[in-house]
Amino acid sequence: MSKGRLEGFFDAILAIIMTIMVLEIKTPKTPDVGSWAELIVPLIAFLISFFSLSTLWYSHHELLKNVHNISYRSVLLNIVLLAWVSLVPVVTAWVAEFPTHPWPERFFAIETLGWILLLELLIRSIKADNPGINVSVTAFAWWSFSAIMVVIIFPFPYSGLAIAAVLGVRIPSIWLGQARRARKQ
Repeated sequence: MSKGRLEGFFDAILAIIMTIMVLEIKTPKTPDVGSWAELIVPLIAFLISFFSLSTLWYSHHELLKNVHNISYRSVLLNIVLLAWVSLVPVVTAWVAEFPTHPWPERFFAIETLGWILLLELLIRSIKADNPGINVSVTAFAWWSFSAIMVVIIFPFPYSGLAIAAVLGVRIPSIWLGQARRARKQ
């Protein structure tokens, strides 16, 4: 499979997933400004998920930037990653509706952990397909895994949203640091 087809497929599915998420946000029930207060948590959940998926999209782009070979294993991992990520609208809507309940928080954290681990497997597969290629994208860190596990085991109100927001900032900050180091060299 060509790199372009894989990227196009990934981009299309991710765009659909992100569109579905915004459709889950319900309009205010009354025409006054005060009714927007009921949308604060759903909007925050949407923004966290949207920017997390944007980070995933950029990671995928950076991962495939210099790739020449894509194995069937990498294509399958890409498809499994997309299947897992397609659950993001469901868990985002659930945690937005019940942000203080433990099970929606757990599932939101599990969803985040799942796509991070699947992205890490895809990174390793792409590296195996293209020996010698410099892949600067990373997805997994022990501290993030530990933080997600704490939320899964001991969920507290808004904890799934909070950990996803922190992780959503972590990956872009790594890229910015790598870009600065590359410019200095």
